[in-house]
Amino acid sequence: FFDAENIILNNPTIRSFDQIPELFKHGYFYFKGRAAPQWDEYYRPLTSLTFMLDHHFWKANPLGYNLTNLFLHIALCILYFRLLAVLLDHRIAAFLAALLYAVHTIHTEAVTYTASRGDILGIVLMLAAMLLYLRRRSMAALFCYFLALFSKETMILLPFYILALDIGFVKSRPKDLPKNTGPFFLVMIFFWLYRKFLCPIPFTP
Repeated sequence: FFDAENIILNNPTIRSFDQIPELFKHGYFYFKGRAAPQWDEYYRPLTSLTFMLDHHFWKANPLGYNLTNLFLHIALCILYFRLLAVLLDHRIAAFLAALLYAVHTIHTEAVTYTASRGDILGIVLMLAAMLLYLRRRSMAALFCYFLALFSKETMILLPFYILALDIGFVKSRPKDLPKNTGPFFLVMIFFWLYRKFLCPIPFTP
C-alpha cells in the first residue's frame, strides 16, 4: 500500500458496520481521530463504505481491495460498451472502443491505486445514470447520480453530460428538455447547498 492507502486502513470508521453513520461525518482520509491535513476536504462516504466491506472480508490483505477495484473496472467497461452500443448503434465499434478503454495504460492509477477507487465507482454510477436516462428511466438515473455524488466530488458535473446526451442523441423537444434534465440540475444544486452549509467537510473549488 502507498501512504494514502495506509491512511485508509487506519481509518477507524471503516472497521465496523456500526460506524456507517460516521462515514458521513468525516472526510475520506480521516484516520486516528483526525483528518489528514493535506486531504481534509475530500468527502466520499460511499467510496468509504466499499472499503468498509473490503475490511470486513479481507482486513488488511491488499488482494481483496485490488479485486474490488478490478471488479469495478470490469463493470465500468461493460457499462461503457452498452452505452456506446446505444449511441453508435454499432456493436462492433462499441466493443472495440470499450476494449481499448479496458486495456489502456492511462487507467493504471485508478485501477491499481486502491485509494483512487472513487474515480472508478463514480464513473460506474455516472455511466449507469446516462444509460438509464437513454432508456427513459429517469428516477433510477437520478438515484445513480445521487450515489455518484457521494463517491467523488467531480461527479457533480453529470447534469451537463445528461444535457449534452439529450441534445445530441435523445433529441427531446425544446419544451421537454428542461423537464427531462432539470431534476439532475436540482439534485446538483441541493448537493452543493448540503456540502456548503450542512456537511461537516467543507466544499471548496
